[in-house]
Amino acid sequence: MNWQPGAGHECWTKVLFLEQEQNIPTSLVRMDAGTHFPPHQHHALEEVLLLSGDLVVEGQKTETGDYCCAATGSTHSESFTESGCLFLLKASQLDEVIE
Repeated sequence: MNWQPGAGHECWTKVLFLEQEQNIPTSLVRMDAGTHFPPHQHHALEEVLLLSGDLVVEGQKTETGDYCCAATGSTHSESFTESGCLFLLKASQLDEVIE
């Protein structure tokens, strides 16, 4: 499967599994170096497992193997990567980007 453009510039996804009942995919996500992902609100639980690279979430720099979880109804500040990263993501397709 080829990488598909993700929800942000320089962000790419490959859907690995889709929970049909709730329309919640588990995907590989690749963010190119310097990518910033805008603030967004979660309509369902979001789970992230960093596989490689660096990722700053809620102002905290994560390391390879780190797991992050955002509760249903929570709002994220901007996330970003300096050198690029690859992670597993389980999140609702209904999350809203906050402009």
